[in-house]
Amino acid sequence: MSHRVMMIKLSLALAVIATASGCMIQDTNSGVCSHKYLTTSQATLEQIEAAKERWESDLPFCGKYINSYTPCVPEDLNAIREKDRWVQLQATKTVEERIEKERLLGKKHYRYYRNKDCQDSFNAYMCWLNFPRCDEFQESLPLCQSACENMFRVCGFEQDLWRCDEDVIDGNDEWNTRAFFPGQPFRKNEFERGGVPVAVCTPSIRGSASTLVTSFVIYAGVLSLVLLFLLQQ
Repeated sequence: MSHRVMMIKLSLALAVIATASGCMIQDTNSGVCSHKYLTTSQATLEQIEAAKERWESDLPFCGKYINSYTPCVPEDLNAIREKDRWVQLQATKTVEERIEKERLLGKKHYRYYRNKDCQDSFNAYMCWLNFPRCDEFQESLPLCQSACENMFRVCGFEQDLWRCDEDVIDGNDEWNTRAFFPGQPFRKNEFERGGVPVAVCTPSIRGSASTLVTSFVIYAGVLSLVLLFLLQQ
């Protein structure tokens, strides 16, 4: 199996996972912006510990990736926990399937296998997709372009396989099955003086592009393509 086919399958798997509801999706209020998981540099030790207890309880998988910003989450606590479990299940399944394929193909195809940084960047990407950052207007923000670029870079993908364009590609390029990548259209990070991130995209946190590694419209045809590629390989 070629790197391109494997990349297509990874892209499609991401699309299945990225069925998140944001605080404002397609002009519909479908979530709330919650501050209870937020920990900042100005917080006291007691506040940090209290917030940590909350996200460890409600978001045991995604909490560590989203506790530095105000995330968009479902209104119901049980729904928050269920969504976190679902993201964990889908992300874990995708990584395990990818690792199994890589082991069968051999060392030169290793991307996720024995690469904890790659697996972590993928998990972070999934959590940022499903629990996007809220802005001051209580609307969810698109994914940062750097989050996409970092995931591809950490996982060792050749740069011609990256799909981190700011705009959605129309499908008329060389590899039209890559035309949509979950998270597009991405937005470039913006910074104040001193390198302080401006909250214009998810996650917009200091160090997110170096240590970790929207649009959430998913077309029905993507699911059919997922099944097609899984059955053919």
